[in-house]
Amino acid sequence: MKKIAFLIIGSTVLFQMCTKELGPNIQLIKPEGSSDSSYIETSIPAADAKVVLLEEFSGVHCPNCPKGHIASENIIAANPNKVVGVTLHVNESRDALTHPYNFANAQNFQTEEATSIEAAFAHYASMPCALIDRVHFSGEPVEAVSNYNAWAADVTSQLAVTTPVNIKMTNSWDNATRTIRTRIELHYTEAVTADQNLSVMIAEDGIVNPQYNQTLGGIDTFYTHHHNILRKMMTAATGNTISYPKEKGRVVIYYLESKNIPALWKEDHLNIIAFVHNSGSSQTVIQTIEKPLK
Repeated sequence: MKKIAFLIIGSTVLFQMCTKELGPNIQLIKPEGSSDSSYIETSIPAADAKVVLLEEFSGVHCPNCPKGHIASENIIAANPNKVVGVTLHVNESRDALTHPYNFANAQNFQTEEATSIEAAFAHYASMPCALIDRVHFSGEPVEAVSNYNAWAADVTSQLAVTTPVNIKMTNSWDNATRTIRTRIELHYTEAVTADQNLSVMIAEDGIVNPQYNQTLGGIDTFYTHHHNILRKMMTAATGNTISYPKEKGRVVIYYLESKNIPALWKEDHLNIIAFVHNSGSSQTVIQTIEKPLK
């Protein structure tokens, strides 16, 4: 049975009790001896089915956020291999609900990358909320959709979209140096004229961490975050420019490496998420892939 510590003091006092943790220092480099490359393939593959990216903004002090977690998990379960979900925690200077608790098992999920993504693409007014392929849906005041009951329909609409690029990914793990290496191939099945970026995330699932839960009326000190939580990005927060031509048949290969992965991050629960997205007037995510590290 889960242990629950009920909230008996005001949130302002609780925030003052918490101690802020420093984020890990990780080198993001290209593997030694490797270089990005590109070529034209003569046998062009068929376009893969669309995979939707659901970026959920959350906070450990957010009373309704567990309902958002359930909504996103249900969507992913209902669309196997068609939806990739990741949860982002912005810095507390943007939203105090992300401030970590001071329990012994509490972790700090805040990242600079999540804060930058929110500022560039989401512009939310309240949590929980989610970006669905970073599309600004009709009737929504901003890109981030606050009504978690609307996420499923928005995902369904994006699943019907065709995509001009297939993504392939290979990951490896060096346990001695705690290094992640990732090889990503972009296969353009149709010509693209829009400017595009590639973003790559390191995420972890199955983390046990205190979370306020309105349904329980207090803090669940051993709440399991089944969904992915963004740990770090292997690219810039808003992605790295795809500088090669993007004509039909173009293949672009990227190599990425992250060293000194913290021991706190459990490699058996780490997943690598890569996605191609527009970088001009449209910021839409074009295609997504997720693979476990191991």
